Amino acid sequence: MMRRAKVSFIVLAIVLISPALGGDKATTRKSAGDQNAADLYRKAFTLLPDFTDAEERLSRSPKSAPLNALARRVIKKSGPALDMVLRAAKVKRCDWEFNKGKIIQEFLPILSEARLIARLACLRVRYNLKQGRSQAAADDLTASLTLSRHIGADAPLICYMVQVAIEALVVETIAENLTGFDAAGLKVLTERLDSVPAGGSLKTTLQAEKEFVAAQTSYNPLAGPTMRMHDELMPHADLPPDEFAKKFKAIKSTAGNPVAPMIEKASYIQARERARMAMLKAAIAVKLKGRDALKSIKDPYGDGPFRYRATKKGFELRSKLRVDGKPVILTVGPEDPPRRPRGRR
Repeated sequence: MMRRAKVSFIVLAIVLISPALGGDKATTRKSAGDQNAADLYRKAFTLLPDFTDAEERLSRSPKSAPLNALARRVIKKSGPALDMVLRAAKVKRCDWEFNKGKIIQEFLPILSEARLIARLACLRVRYNLKQGRSQAAADDLTASLTLSRHIGADAPLICYMVQVAIEALVVETIAENLTGFDAAGLKVLTERLDSVPAGGSLKTTLQAEKEFVAAQTSYNPLAGPTMRMHDELMPHADLPPDEFAKKFKAIKSTAGNPVAPMIEKASYIQARERARMAMLKAAIAVKLKGRDALKSIKDPYGDGPFRYRATKKGFELRSKLRVDGKPVILTVGPEDPPRRPRGRR
């Protein structure tokens, strides 16, 4: 029997240089009566079912897996866990209450479970849209996005990378299935996307990494240089990635530090996901108001609106931002139209 996604190579690479996750338990714990989304997320993880090999393979492809009997079985088995995540998304406070002294490897399962939950949610989203249940789909999508932001807020780089990975999956799932949402569902989705927690950023990640590395000064020879590097990079963390790269190269403390290349890469990943989220909101506006809606929506990395191109199944939006030499593009296209309720002609 199998369940649980395997940890990717990049996650393992980050683990080797990331010390801990979250705040100091003694100083961050709130009163016992406060609701804590982290407690509900942990319950959700324990509710994840054991999957057969076939079910586990299907869960790896939530955007393309056929919505057949096997998929319906996976969705049904995942229901209790996904419903618990819906409950957690309604709780504002999320405190994982981790001790700084614990190594981050202990918390890798939480990051892996979060990614699995998001994949299962996106599978259920496609199924609900097929049945014409756009409200339920919007619930799962924004709950997954909220989970990602709760994972990445004020946390080390590994957690921020999980945040953007889940966010990318959610954005792509919405974009590829926009036709499945009715107008009311699209309006709800727009409101929800604007209200999810801010989550982490490269700047908050650098601050968190600095605090966690500070606890290692007695035994980690790289602790001092790494803290200095974070201090020097933090003021530039919100710059466009090309500008950040120039500042990065000018800072001597980045030379030879094993964390440095991942920080530079994270700047481009941050910009790409910010652009794609902006394009997603623009795409929803196009579906609601027509192509002219783009005239009032600015590309955050350009000097005007996103570029629009019609395709056979929908359209694509293109940003002026380039990552790895390629423009950042969001493809919007229907998978299949939703079923019409019985009795409707």
